[in-house]
Amino acid sequence: MLKPVPGARGAAKRLRARSFRVAECTKQIADSVCREFQHASLFYMAGGRFLITAPFENEWEPKLAALQARIDHELFLKFGGEVAFHLAAAPYSDGKVPKDRLSEQHQKRRARPQECALLSENGWREDRFFAAAGEGWGKCPACLRTMARLKRVDDQDICEDCANDVDLGGWLSRWQPPQGQEPLLKREELLHHFPRIDGRPADFQDLADQSAGKHWLGHLRIDADHMGQSFRDLEGNPSRIWGLSRFLQTFFCNRVQELLQQRYPSIYPVYGGGDDLYVIGPWDRVLDLAVKLREEFRELTAPEGLTFSAGLALGKPHQHILTKSDEAADALDSAKRAGRDRICALGTVSDWKEFRKTLCRAGDVLRWYRTGAIPDVMTCTQPTADRGTRLATAFLQNILQLSRAGGNVKRGLWKPRLNYQIVRNVKKPDVYCQRWLSNLLDGGHEWRTAPAVVRYVLLAKEPDPKEPG
Repeated sequence: MLKPVPGARGAAKRLRARSFRVAECTKQIADSVCREFQHASLFYMAGGRFLITAPFENEWEPKLAALQARIDHELFLKFGGEVAFHLAAAPYSDGKVPKDRLSEQHQKRRARPQECALLSENGWREDRFFAAAGEGWGKCPACLRTMARLKRVDDQDICEDCANDVDLGGWLSRWQPPQGQEPLLKREELLHHFPRIDGRPADFQDLADQSAGKHWLGHLRIDADHMGQSFRDLEGNPSRIWGLSRFLQTFFCNRVQELLQQRYPSIYPVYGGGDDLYVIGPWDRVLDLAVKLREEFRELTAPEGLTFSAGLALGKPHQHILTKSDEAADALDSAKRAGRDRICALGTVSDWKEFRKTLCRAGDVLRWYRTGAIPDVMTCTQPTADRGTRLATAFLQNILQLSRAGGNVKRGLWKPRLNYQIVRNVKKPDVYCQRWLSNLLDGGHEWRTAPAVVRYVLLAKEPDPKEPG
């Protein structure tokens, strides 16, 4: 919903602004429901959803239908069909949330989105599906809609809605709303951290410049696993449902906010809350944040067995945010398909324990490549007095080539080739490096994770001036 398209500048501001608009719209609709039903109270609200309780009324069904009709019309006029909100309700008398009936009613409603805006007594309202273009109308490069009013923003002509989103995204970075436009949401209800350089908002190039080695960005998407089943397992218990919802919102919004401010100030959050998160930042810092979040999440939820999965996409600072967002989403899907509680990053899907070992080993290999101990890098081994170990770039590249060798890998032909590369391109390996090389040749865990280790090292090593960025 409300997703800007690749091609126009300012996509990060527009995406953040539209995420805010959806959250604010959710709050506005929740307030409308509470006003419509006497003594109604908001039970919880997170991730574009809310649950409201109210005393039983005999006429609750027509009242809810009228409210849904009003919402359909207002959202259609405001967002042109890009946003739909579905209300579902069910009576209960046993003190438990009627989750099965609510789910059934919600599915029925989702099957008929915006029907009150698109249907009339005489059938389809055809004027709502198409609009005749006026003279001089053009297509907005930011949202691909044909709009009459184009505005000049950042040396590009975009529609008025997108221009407003750019302005909104700008003041969200400062939290200085225009006079008379105080938002419904409070600042602390949002993941509002914004990286700054010398007091000014940092751009993506600024963030990439803080990466180790190659000045690339990491696009990280996180989503909690099996949340639908987790809520169903609560069997309608109101306090437990509230507790789980509150925990997820607190962790993916407030706790992430604290971590960004205290430990990862160079990471930019696009959105966070409910049970998901999307952040952009220096690729190495983003990986570190992913591991840190998983450790804390697991520690807090170990008795309940809650987990989350993650996907990472790497990109240069000028590459379009939405393209990379889709790549990160694809990586997240790969992690979930592999069994959940996993991360797909650096070309490999692994569980979190294995991924931490991968980063640990990458620190070792990076040290050997650089010939010496490196500060601020997680390593499995300790620096030794012998600083003579040297891994050639050609050796690392050959590991990647051999790992992609397909049939040669299955037939075991990679082993003699790898051994040849070790003899040729590894100079004076110390005892720890020699042990790693031996484990590579054994074809076990070290060989499986070697491609991800090598990709990390090739990213983190000091860039060669002759290499393209």
